[in-house]
Amino acid sequence: MTDHTVLIDLLGIFAVSIVVVFAFHQVRLPSIPGFLVAGAIIGPHGLNLVSDLGQIRVLVEHPTLMLALVAAVLVGKFIAGVLPMLALKYPPRSSILTGVALAQVGEFSFILAQEGRAAGLLAEQQR
Repeated sequence: MTDHTVLIDLLGIFAVSIVVVFAFHQVRLPSIPGFLVAGAIIGPHGLNLVSDLGQIRVLVEHPTLMLALVAAVLVGKFIAGVLPMLALKYPPRSSILTGVALAQVGEFSFILAQEGRAAGLLAEQQR
Protein backbone atom coordinates (compact mmCIF):
# COMPACT_ATOMS: atom_id res chain seq x y z
CA MET A 1 0.00 0.00 0.00
CA THR A 2 1.13 3.53 -0.69
CA ASP A 3 1.45 5.97 2.17
CA HIS A 4 -0.65 9.07 1.56
CA THR A 5 0.50 11.12 4.55
CA VAL A 6 1.98 13.82 2.31
CA LEU A 7 -1.35 14.25 0.49
CA ILE A 8 -3.24 14.36 3.77
CA ASP A 9 -0.75 16.88 5.17
CA LEU A 10 -1.08 19.07 2.07
CA LEU A 11 -4.87 18.87 2.25
CA GLY A 12 -4.72 19.97 5.89
CA ILE A 13 -2.36 22.81 5.04
CA PHE A 14 -4.60 24.05 2.23
CA ALA A 15 -7.79 23.73 4.30
CA VAL A 16 -6.41 25.63 7.30
CA SER A 17 -4.83 28.26 5.05
CA ILE A 18 -8.06 28.87 3.16
CA VAL A 19 -10.10 29.21 6.35
CA VAL A 20 -7.61 31.53 8.07
CA VAL A 21 -7.02 33.73 5.02
CA PHE A 22 -10.77 33.96 4.42
CA ALA A 23 -11.24 35.04 8.05
CA PHE A 24 -8.52 37.67 7.61
CA HIS A 25 -10.28 38.99 4.48
CA GLN A 26 -13.59 39.20 6.36
CA VAL A 27 -12.03 41.57 8.89
CA ARG A 28 -10.23 43.44 6.09
CA LEU A 29 -6.69 42.30 6.95
CA PRO A 30 -4.06 41.38 4.32
CA SER A 31 -3.63 37.75 3.34
CA ILE A 32 0.12 37.50 4.11
CA PRO A 33 -0.38 37.74 7.89
CA GLY A 34 -3.19 35.22 7.44
CA PHE A 35 -0.78 32.75 5.88
CA LEU A 36 1.67 33.39 8.71
CA VAL A 37 -1.03 32.68 11.30
CA ALA A 38 -2.07 29.56 9.36
CA GLY A 39 1.55 28.37 9.43
CA ALA A 40 1.70 28.92 13.17
CA ILE A 41 -1.52 26.96 13.63
CA ILE A 42 -0.41 24.10 11.38
CA GLY A 43 3.20 23.86 12.54
CA PRO A 44 4.84 21.76 15.23
CA HIS A 45 4.38 24.47 17.88
CA GLY A 46 0.69 24.87 17.11
CA LEU A 47 -1.74 22.03 16.51
CA ASN A 48 1.01 19.88 14.92
CA LEU A 49 -1.21 18.95 11.96
CA VAL A 50 1.74 18.01 9.74
CA SER A 51 2.92 14.47 10.51
CA ASP A 52 6.31 14.45 8.74
CA LEU A 53 8.15 17.74 8.37
CA GLY A 54 10.86 16.08 6.24
CA GLN A 55 8.44 15.40 3.40
CA ILE A 56 7.02 18.90 3.50
CA ARG A 57 10.55 20.32 3.62
CA VAL A 58 11.32 18.69 0.25
CA LEU A 59 8.30 20.43 -1.26
CA VAL A 60 9.36 23.76 0.22
CA GLU A 61 13.01 23.45 -0.82
CA HIS A 62 12.11 22.75 -4.48
CA PRO A 63 8.97 24.76 -5.22
CA THR A 64 9.90 25.50 -8.82
CA LEU A 65 10.47 21.84 -9.55
CA MET A 66 7.20 20.85 -7.87
CA LEU A 67 5.20 23.50 -9.72
CA ALA A 68 6.84 22.57 -13.02
CA LEU A 69 5.99 18.90 -12.46
CA VAL A 70 2.37 19.64 -11.58
CA ALA A 71 2.03 22.02 -14.53
CA ALA A 72 3.55 19.49 -16.92
CA VAL A 73 1.16 16.76 -15.78
CA LEU A 74 -1.90 19.01 -15.96
CA VAL A 75 -1.00 20.54 -19.32
CA GLY A 76 -0.15 17.11 -20.74
CA LYS A 77 -3.49 15.69 -19.64
CA PHE A 78 -5.31 18.76 -20.94
CA ILE A 79 -3.67 18.33 -24.36
CA ALA A 80 -4.40 14.61 -24.29
CA GLY A 81 -8.08 15.46 -23.88
CA VAL A 82 -8.28 18.34 -26.36
CA LEU A 83 -6.38 16.95 -29.36
CA PRO A 84 -8.48 13.80 -29.91
CA MET A 85 -11.67 15.83 -29.59
CA LEU A 86 -10.47 18.35 -32.17
CA ALA A 87 -9.30 15.52 -34.45
CA LEU A 88 -12.82 14.08 -34.30
CA LYS A 89 -14.20 17.49 -35.37
CA TYR A 90 -15.91 18.39 -32.08
CA PRO A 91 -16.39 22.10 -31.39
CA PRO A 92 -13.48 23.85 -29.66
CA ARG A 93 -15.57 24.61 -26.58
CA SER A 94 -16.44 20.93 -26.08
CA SER A 95 -12.83 19.97 -26.70
CA ILE A 96 -11.54 22.43 -24.11
CA LEU A 97 -14.11 21.34 -21.53
CA THR A 98 -13.12 17.71 -22.09
CA GLY A 99 -9.45 18.61 -21.62
CA VAL A 100 -10.20 20.46 -18.39
CA ALA A 101 -12.29 17.59 -17.06
CA LEU A 102 -9.59 15.06 -17.87
CA ALA A 103 -6.89 17.22 -16.32
CA GLN A 104 -8.69 17.61 -13.01
CA VAL A 105 -10.29 14.22 -12.44
CA GLY A 106 -7.41 11.81 -13.13
CA GLU A 107 -5.33 11.96 -9.97
CA PHE A 108 -8.35 12.17 -7.72
CA SER A 109 -9.82 8.96 -9.15
CA PHE A 110 -6.53 7.11 -8.60
CA ILE A 111 -6.45 8.26 -4.97
CA LEU A 112 -10.07 7.19 -4.47
CA ALA A 113 -9.39 3.78 -6.01
CA GLN A 114 -6.33 3.21 -3.84
CA GLU A 115 -8.17 4.23 -0.69
CA GLY A 116 -11.07 1.99 -1.71
CA ARG A 117 -8.69 -0.96 -2.04
CA ALA A 118 -7.14 -0.17 1.34
CA ALA A 119 -10.61 -0.10 2.93
CA GLY A 120 -11.55 -3.39 1.26
CA LEU A 121 -14.21 -1.81 -0.95
CA LEU A 122 -12.41 -2.67 -4.20
CA ALA A 123 -10.76 -5.98 -5.03
CA GLU A 124 -7.07 -6.11 -5.89
CA GLN A 125 -6.49 -6.78 -9.58
CA GLN A 126 -4.74 -10.00 -10.44
CA ARG A 127 -1.92 -9.76 -12.94
